[in-house]
Amino acid sequence: MRSDLKGFLSRYKGRIAGVIIAGIVCVLIFTIGFWATLLISVIVAAGYFIGKAADTGNKMGERVAEMIERRLPNGRK
Repeated sequence: MRSDLKGFLSRYKGRIAGVIIAGIVCVLIFTIGFWATLLISVIVAAGYFIGKAADTGNKMGERVAEMIERRLPNGRK
């Protein structure tokens, strides 16, 4: 029984993740609205890509962090 479930989950992990994400997006759209959900998605995606760039040692992550620090009121030099 457990091996069947593990096999099923490993074989269809992309589809299962897609269904779970789609369900979460649907709940968000119906509760907070389309535009708020879209804004949250864009912010999360931007955070993911900036974090990924910083993790891989990409200079883009450092440049974005410097740009944010310059734009913040307390970050000016």
